[in-house]
Amino acid sequence: MTFEEMERTMHFILEQQAEFAVRNEKRNEEFNEKFRKLEENDVLLRQKLEVLAGISRDLLTVAQIHSRRLDRLDGLDNN
Repeated sequence: MTFEEMERTMHFILEQQAEFAVRNEKRNEEFNEKFRKLEENDVLLRQKLEVLAGISRDLLTVAQIHSRRLDRLDGLDNN
């Protein structure tokens, strides 16, 4: 291999490494942006889940109160 061929080969390798570094940085930025969005969505979903859990607890409480009231009314009709 001549000196010129070696020089072209090294130049080619260096160009490929530089292009890879640029592509890799771009992919890392895209990944970080998507990950940030996923984290935001996770927070929103957790908040919604907490709200739904609270509503479920409240509905259960109302159902229990309603059931006790119906039991009392049934007791009044039997007397």
